[in-house]
Amino acid sequence: MKAVVPGSDKDIEAIANEITHYLSSNPDAADTLDAIVTWWIQRQRHLEAPSLVEAALRHLVEQGRVEQHQTSSGTVVYRKKP
Repeated sequence: MKAVVPGSDKDIEAIANEITHYLSSNPDAADTLDAIVTWWIQRQRHLEAPSLVEAALRHLVEQGRVEQHQTSSGTVVYRKKP
């Protein structure tokens, strides 16, 4: 009997890819399920998050849903477009 697993095949494949990527970077790694969820997956997402968030923000700016604003100090911030 096959176990019932929440999430789509796409979700499962995405997590599997994160685990494989982590293991490629850390070939001696071995951990429990809880530790993998806490450290491997979250760490991998944290490492990848900046480029993914940047791409998502660029997409939202292109759609006109968010605007990019440069402060007087040169820092770029994003906000909802009025």
